[in-house]
Amino acid sequence: MRLNRMQKRLIQELLEYAKQKFPEISLDTIEEGPEDPDYIWVSVKGIDWHDDDRVMDFTEYMSLKQDDILVEYGYPISVMPIRLWGNGAEQSDKATIKEKKPRSASKLARPKRRKLIKGDPDELVEQKVWEWNEPDNL
Repeated sequence: MRLNRMQKRLIQELLEYAKQKFPEISLDTIEEGPEDPDYIWVSVKGIDWHDDDRVMDFTEYMSLKQDDILVEYGYPISVMPIRLWGNGAEQSDKATIKEKKPRSASKLARPKRRKLIKGDPDELVEQKVWEWNEPDNL
């Protein structure tokens, strides 16, 4: 991901703004958003995820500054805390997801054959609905 000078300056400004109220944070990664490559995700570590109030305070505090940057400069930048586990050791969420066993072909891939149409199916194409007579057609 390539950042221009303005984006780098704005990210630095956001981090300095965040450290005024949350001095324990530090920069972890800078990534582009998965849906839009112009969207910048800045991950910070140091916020304890077990303290819901602290996480909410951080996101609310940062959202105001992030909105200001978006309106003034047109750069969508989000500063997001990453999750800390147990003793503060970092782990990705991917590590906690158990791998699923490969499944055989689904039932949709191998449907059961059923005989639903009585008579010639080609006649249905030519059937006129207004001439449909339930007892005669069954």
